[in-house]
Amino acid sequence: MSKERYNLTIEPLTAVHIGTGETLTPVDYGVFGGQYLKYNQENIISRLIRDNNRGERLKYEQAANKNDMKSLRNFFEEIFENENDENDDFIYECDTTKSFRALYKNNKEKNPLQNASEVLSIYRPEGSHKPVIPGSSIKGAIRTAVLNALSGGKDYLDEKRFEKDLLSYNDAKSDPFRCIAIGDFTFKSAETQIVGIMEQISKNADPKTAAQVLIEAIRGTLIDGKAISASSLLIDKDLQKNNVDIKIPLSINDIRKSCNDFYWSEFEEEYREFYQNCLEKEKIGIVEKLREKLQKARDEDNTFIIRCGRYSQVEFMTLQGHRKPKTRKDKFGKPYPWGTTRTVFDYDGKLVPLGWIVAKLEPTND
Repeated sequence: MSKERYNLTIEPLTAVHIGTGETLTPVDYGVFGGQYLKYNQENIISRLIRDNNRGERLKYEQAANKNDMKSLRNFFEEIFENENDENDDFIYECDTTKSFRALYKNNKEKNPLQNASEVLSIYRPEGSHKPVIPGSSIKGAIRTAVLNALSGGKDYLDEKRFEKDLLSYNDAKSDPFRCIAIGDFTFKSAETQIVGIMEQISKNADPKTAAQVLIEAIRGTLIDGKAISASSLLIDKDLQKNNVDIKIPLSINDIRKSCNDFYWSEFEEEYREFYQNCLEKEKIGIVEKLREKLQKARDEDNTFIIRCGRYSQVEFMTLQGHRKPKTRKDKFGKPYPWGTTRTVFDYDGKLVPLGWIVAKLEPTND
């Protein structure tokens, strides 16, 4: 059988948030010594029962029965502080930003359900504490770039069929991307996860904290993380050749060129519009470093750049010719302006665009 196999290594450069839809409150986590710890509530309660710790069990039952979230938060925090030699008291830990630690400290005396300290969690497979970027997320980012290359940025297709028209397929069996398989990327636990606050910037104003959004994220190498992971990419040449319904056989060069052309072009536009002139110079140092890294990767052999995950901005996730302004309107019926803001990660006073990844290919004969 003829299959092209590649080792694919990805290096997240900035924060990457692959969401799960799960929201954690301060009843679910605590911050100790600057580290964010996701409680193992089941293990804590089981140990109290096993050790017949009637006093602590009574505290828990009273708070739980009254749905007293502040008392429950204090209960888990005190239990953890008193039993911190118990490694099973937490499921995973993350580094934290300065602004997140300050917010957590400020909110400790408030009601957890009223102080907006909810954190959006990242994807970890069931039973694992290690963060994962699914291969499907990388494949989706590649698909967007390839579609843009095929469309030439033009808006001339039936919107309901534009993908099928561009890729010349009628159903899933004839989709050219059926021939491409990408494995999941698992990251080690230490120094690969961070929790922080999102901010919003505009073209013509200084950064400001928008409606408070707190997230867990994979910690990229430009924000002092060590998040590098390897998996595989496979192109099934036999399927491309033998399935007569697959009209556009994609090559590895198609993938690299499409990604590098599309994501670099979009980054440069975003850089000019939002980062080059509108912010204080000291806040965009990471963006300048990001630009250098992306340009270098784009020009190297067997390397390409992509952007994926939540907060990657609409321009990087849709076809150029099919973007539409938001239809949401203000109280006067006037449409809100479109494309005038960015959502960025506050890394200790530095503003970081989310989702940027460098991918490196290595052919294999396995």
